[in-house]
Amino acid sequence: MAADHDQPNGNNYAGRIIQALEDAEPRESIAQVKNVLIRELSVFDRSMRVRSTGFFNHTTAPDFVLSWPKSNNPDRFMYLRFTDDLEYLAYGLNAVADSRPLVVGLTPIADEQEGRALVQKEAAASRCLVTDPAGIERLIHGERQAPVLSLLSNAIAQGGRGLLATPESEEAARTVAAGFESARTVNSEPTARATQLVDRLLDRPYAARMNHFLEAMWVASGGTRASFPGPVYETTELGDDALQFLLDFAEIDDLEFWRSVGRRLTVEQLSHVDVRDPCPNLQHIVRANLDVLWARGCAIVSREPLRGGSMIPRWTAERGKLALRGETFSAYVAQSAEALRDVRIPYPTDGIELQILRDRSEDVVLYSLRMSDGDESVVISSERDEDVVRSDRAAALARASSGVKVQEALALLASGQRATVDFCAETVVGRTTSKLSLRELVPLTVKLLVQMPAEALEAIGRLLPPLEAFEQRRLPLLRSAGTYTRRTSLPEPNPSADARPDED
Repeated sequence: MAADHDQPNGNNYAGRIIQALEDAEPRESIAQVKNVLIRELSVFDRSMRVRSTGFFNHTTAPDFVLSWPKSNNPDRFMYLRFTDDLEYLAYGLNAVADSRPLVVGLTPIADEQEGRALVQKEAAASRCLVTDPAGIERLIHGERQAPVLSLLSNAIAQGGRGLLATPESEEAARTVAAGFESARTVNSEPTARATQLVDRLLDRPYAARMNHFLEAMWVASGGTRASFPGPVYETTELGDDALQFLLDFAEIDDLEFWRSVGRRLTVEQLSHVDVRDPCPNLQHIVRANLDVLWARGCAIVSREPLRGGSMIPRWTAERGKLALRGETFSAYVAQSAEALRDVRIPYPTDGIELQILRDRSEDVVLYSLRMSDGDESVVISSERDEDVVRSDRAAALARASSGVKVQEALALLASGQRATVDFCAETVVGRTTSKLSLRELVPLTVKLLVQMPAEALEAIGRLLPPLEAFEQRRLPLLRSAGTYTRRTSLPEPNPSADARPDED
């Protein structure tokens, strides 16, 4: 059946359900009702997965299980109910209250003031959301005029409570849409009404997310956090839908704003966004939160040069990873070393020449090198975490046999953390369980593993400014020939008098 919810007048889900209930064959009737509701729910919250059970209108067994695969939020049970007796409906909420259920009436909830008040009271007390297909449909229609209502729909599906039939849905849509526009113009009264409705309609975690989003728009529009007419949260999670909405929004060139909304962002969450490339707001949110964004590793993948080089370098989300896109490469970051496996180069290189590494590693402390000529390898390690790239020993080993290359190095980062640089697989991964700041990890990876002109490296430096208030730890270069460990041996270097000292 063609999905006609995109037609101007929408899809009359409530009417279709009533029509399905009139089918003389019970099994066919139930199947039709559930199919209509699955279609409606998939439009109401596109991030939600709906699984039908084998039950229908059961007292305690749910008709559907609702889940959100991209979040850690718990599943929610959904029950179908006939709504001709509102007192009986309210009484039945007690039997399922433990699961924070979503209860959907198969017929419109009667316009009976006393009964509706009883349902509202019981639903709010038991953290149930009671609605009907017409009430859900009102919010679906509202999203077409005010896209911000997609965030409200997502929050209601996961944490809504109380009665939300047709009039309540219309009120919620109007109030939140007006509150969003008012937050953008720093207009207190409508914004306050929206935050109050959100607190009444949603469980606390979901109300916090929604109000945090309104607060973010308020601050982005020139208001202060102190003047925001609603609850102010020190830190709160920015939901996937809210993040997507903000990234798709018109450019907000205000790092303080992005810092205020992004303090609990993760690389994993940014990896899942679906944005058009280039995305200016993605650049802003990453730059503003570099000090809290971390990854276990970074992998380089060569790319064909981009025509025009628009916004190069820039952050993108591709292949399910957050990546820094350069003119000829992508630097993928991930919160686990295992997640980098699907982007590593298929045919590893044999390493990097020592002189090239010397040219690239200025201001980088590499305190251990594994060098190989293809047959045998030597590991040179400093006993005092000093740089060995420019040591006489490394240079002598490189001259001792043709084809000697550096395959791996251990790096000491400015923060004191350590990382393994694999020149064959073109990856940098934190040692043991280290979590590396993107501000350190990505520049180190690009600097050591990518050949690029100085101006391109400077552009990346502007995108990833160095750590502030850090005293450079670069220690005196290692000049002693005795501070290395040999696992297998290359031909022993000849310490003849004509061996020239290394030039820095």
